[in-house]
Amino acid sequence: MHILYGASKDFCANGLRMGFVCTNNEGIMGAMSSIGIFSWSPHVLQDAWAAMMEDKQWVERFMTQKRDLMVDRYKMITAFLSKHGIPYYEM
Repeated sequence: MHILYGASKDFCANGLRMGFVCTNNEGIMGAMSSIGIFSWSPHVLQDAWAAMMEDKQWVERFMTQKRDLMVDRYKMITAFLSKHGIPYYEM
């Protein structure tokens, strides 16, 4: 199994190039290592990100607020689609 994660989508931070790859596959690790040096995040960004993630209360509040906003937007969009007879996939 391979896990790839990019933080910019979860934290509404377009342009923030912070993420990680978790794998036990040596071939993938080798390929990532050979190109990784060209895509490292700056240390200032890594330090800021680490400080942000260590504030568990802030992360929980942020994620709760984001989840609530997404539910509100989903309801708003599906109401519009229904009103105009536009089919959509119910989640």
